[in-house]
Amino acid sequence: MDSYFIDKVLTFYCNTHKNNTSTDADSAPSYRVYEDETATPILTGSMATLDASNTDGFYSEQITLSVANGFEYAKSYCIRVAATVD
Repeated sequence: MDSYFIDKVLTFYCNTHKNNTSTDADSAPSYRVYEDETATPILTGSMATLDASNTDGFYSEQITLSVANGFEYAKSYCIRVAATVD
């Protein structure tokens, strides 16, 4: 588990696949950030392609770990990423 500080930027990535091959998703993958085991996400959004001219299915996003975005000191968070590849 990594630790980050309030007001820092977190960058996270995902790669989408179909039949063991990196493939672009049908639309931008969505993400939801949850605190501990709270059922309501504190942040949601969509990811952007990264290096689209040289890769398939590679996405990234940056979020600021600020109090304004719902983050708190000494809490745990989970990022759920979802995408459809048809």
